[in-house]
Amino acid sequence: MNKKQLEKFKRLLLEQQREILGSAGASSEDIDQLQGSPAADWVDRVTVDNAISSLIARESELARELDNIRDALLKIEKDTYGICEECGKEINHERLEAIPTARLCRDCQQEQEKNSQRETEFRGRSNIPKEVFDWYE
Repeated sequence: MNKKQLEKFKRLLLEQQREILGSAGASSEDIDQLQGSPAADWVDRVTVDNAISSLIARESELARELDNIRDALLKIEKDTYGICEECGKEINHERLEAIPTARLCRDCQQEQEKNSQRETEFRGRSNIPKEVFDWYE
């Protein structure tokens, strides 16, 4: 990847970082406001708790995105940006355009997703004997 392309991705990543930091503060203020609001009854309390949970999940996702951006920016500095962490091949330019924080090439990402899906299926409810569920009913 040439220097011009790296600068383009750096600008894109820094812009995404600014956007996330701007929206993260708003969510924190919303959480503080919701926590301070009195609930009239249990339905209101459940509604407020659900809203707080959603905002906290959003904050968590934003924190993960910021970590990914920070990692990508460090890779740009170390001149390792755009290299697949799994196979060491160059990540397709179009993939980086779509997902500037991509750590894996398309093939390695698909393989990782397949393995993750297999793991989920293995641990799914269908592998637990029916008797276990009958016992809880």
